[in-house]
Formats: sequence, C-alpha cells, structure tokens
Amino acid sequence: HADGVRLALAHLHALGHRRIAHLAGATNTVAGSERLQAFRSETAALTLELPDKLIRRGDFSSASGYRETCSLLALEERPTAIVAGSDLMALAALQAIRDAGLQPGSDIAVTGFDDLEAAALAHPPLTTIRQDRTELGMLAATRAIELADGPDAAPQDTILPVELVVRGSSS
Repeated sequence: HADGVRLALAHLHALGHRRIAHLAGATNTVAGSERLQAFRSETAALTLELPDKLIRRGDFSSASGYRETCSLLALEERPTAIVAGSDLMALAALQAIRDAGLQPGSDIAVTGFDDLEAAALAHPPLTTIRQDRTELGMLAATRAIELADGPDAAPQDTILPVELVVRGSSS
C-alpha cells in the first residue's frame, strides 16, 4: 500500500503538482488506513502543504469517489491532482471532473490504485498502481493454509512489489 502511494505522489510531484488531494478508501480496512498514512507521510517528506480539506474519506466505491471529488472541486482553491485509494474512486473522479466542465489529466491529474481492466479503457486512460493480483491471491491462499496447519504460528508480513502505470490522466 505505502509503496504504491509513494510512487503515485512522486510521479505527480515530478510533474509539478503541489496541491495534491487524497480520496481515502475505507480507513477501517488495512488498505485504506495504510494508504492514508502513507499519503500523509509522503506529502510531509515532499514538504507539501496538506490542509485537512484535501483529505476526503470514502469507502473505495465509485459513489464515494464521485461525491468526494465534487467536494474537492467546490473548494475555493481546488487541488491540481488527486491520488485515489482505488481505481473505482479514480474513475468516478474522472467523471466528476468532466461534469464540472474540466479536463481530467489536463486541469486535474488523477491516479488510481489496482489497475483494473477499466483503467486502460477510461477517457483519458487512468494512471494507476498495478498490483499482481494473481500473486496476491496465491499468497493469501498459502497464508490461509499455513494458519490452518499452525494456528499458533506468528503471522508473516510479505510486501509484494507494485508498479506505477502512467497513462493520460496524469500527463
């Protein structure tokens, strides 16, 4: 989670964005809380201002992505870029930006997380963080078997690599 957020922020920062918002996923989940924590840490490391109003809490859904992007667009000083906690939120953000009469990718850059198949088909195609979902599924199955075989064993932390896939939503 953290590595993906760092990659997205570094990419947007390199493009010159300094007012970057976060559409947080459900913070009662590991993914949502770790991505939000990484966003806060990385913006501090990049010495970016992060007013509370640039953190919008959703639930990974497209509905929350659309709603919270509309809230960001209503700000007196709106963000120039958005890091969404999921591709569903990011795809909805693209639509909210278009509905506001702006051009996603040009007026406001957007990044997602997951690299869903729809990300490449979006208009503009969505910049996102790719996770190896097959490897993630195999690892989850392995860990479940290990837990069944030894319920008292200490859980292992494994970090799978992620990749930034740059597309038109952050040009």
